Amino acid sequence: MKIGKSIDVTEIENELASYDKKLKALERNKKSLEKDIDNLLDDDKFANRKRADMNKRLDKIYEDMDSVESEQMDCLHRLQAVQEQQLNEKKIYQMLLEFDRIYDKLSMDEQRSVLHALISEIQLYKKDEIKESKTYIKKIKFAFDIENIGENLDNKGNNVETVCLLGKKKRSPILT
Repeated sequence: MKIGKSIDVTEIENELASYDKKLKALERNKKSLEKDIDNLLDDDKFANRKRADMNKRLDKIYEDMDSVESEQMDCLHRLQAVQEQQLNEKKIYQMLLEFDRIYDKLSMDEQRSVLHALISEIQLYKKDEIKESKTYIKKIKFAFDIENIGENLDNKGNNVETVCLLGKKKRSPILT
């Protein structure tokens, strides 16, 4: 999924609109039937039977309304799920802020595991090149496509950077 790319939700929105239309039609039918029940004359010979029949129809309308409302809620949940899946700059920024906070709470082993998951390769300068560049790290290759993220975040306002201090330690059999 690309950052900032919108997802076409017109089909779901059209489905929601059709549920709204169905509910409005059912509401009109319900009000009309309630009005008819209220307007029945008590001296009518079949008034009780008519009320019973109309109440059955009214119950059916309520069942239909409940069914449509349930389908509408399912559709609304689908729409929200699709919208939540959209990856945008604001969400990435929030994730980076949370990552920084959570990363600091991790143990050293957990931090190492996270770094192994995020970074696929680190290239270091040779000893004679270190004096020229004044740094050990030549290149860091991430395990995900960082270049496209950078294009979408460039010139969009303030950026957040996370700095990780790497220290030179004795070679550990865990690191390969």
